Formats: sequence, C-alpha cells, structure tokens
Amino acid sequence: MRARLLGLAGMRELLPEWGLHIPRCRSVHTFGMRFAVDLIFLARTGTPVRVVRDVKPMRLVFCARASSVIELSADQADRYLACWDAQLGGGHERETDDHDHRGD
Repeated sequence: MRARLLGLAGMRELLPEWGLHIPRCRSVHTFGMRFAVDLIFLARTGTPVRVVRDVKPMRLVFCARASSVIELSADQADRYLACWDAQLGGGHERETDDHDHRGD
C-alpha cells in the first residue's frame, strides 16, 4: 500500500526508458515529486483513454474512464504511444490534455 501511495514521489529523476504502471488507479498526485511526468490513463482493455503531458509537481489529475495509469518522464508519452500504435495499427481515439494542471 505504501508503494502505491508514494509512486514516484521522492525519486530524483525517472529515466526516459522507465515507467510505472499502477493498476486499479484513476487519479495521480504529484505531491513530493521533483520532476514533471506524462500520464497515460488506460481503460480496462489496456487502451489509452487519456494522455496528460508535463504534469508538474504539486498537482492532482483524475480520469473517470481509466482503470489504470502509466507514469512516464515528461515528454515520453508520445514515444510510448507511437510504439502502441505501431503494434496495434493505430487509429485509437484518446483524449489528450496538455494544459497546466492545477488540481484537475
């Protein structure tokens, strides 16, 4: 439970090739974070339903349609999604969100 609550908080950095998948998760907080992250919220099927880029520390982001989330280093969501689309043939609708997150 502690690892789930803390997630990436307290880490100095997240390497571009690393990420964290959190199952059964619809919201992410970045309290205690030292760097911005990209978030890819996934439906129960594993399909991306919302992408939130460059989430700064001290923010809260929620996605009601999600059943899990992937946390990545900022500016890595597009690389991940390109791989996803290449494997599945693309054409997947997803909500993107690039605005400043102030307690969303």
